Amino acid sequence: MKCVHWMYCCLAIVVIAASAHGATFFVDAGAGSDSNAGTAAAKPFLAIQKAIDEAALRPGPDLIQIAEGEYRENLTISDADGLTLSGSSGVIVVAANASDDVIKNILG
Repeated sequence: MKCVHWMYCCLAIVVIAASAHGATFFVDAGAGSDSNAGTAAAKPFLAIQKAIDEAALRPGPDLIQIAEGEYRENLTISDADGLTLSGSSGVIVVAANASDDVIKNILG
């Protein structure tokens, strides 16, 4: 099973963004819901991919704040405006599909 520990792969999943950012999204594996707006810490998304997809729809470089927890996802980053994923050392991303990469950047 492929597993990524946040503090060891931070650089691998961050697409470099300018210091200013467009929108900030929040993700929480324990308290989130993908039916939330995800734009407030009190109403976070459940899935990191949901936040990535929403960020790609908005102009400007975006920020995703990820709460401590385990996330079973294969992430695809496709935000040409720039995207920063940020979280504590307690964030773990485990591939939902073990035969695929945990993180894919599909920007060429």
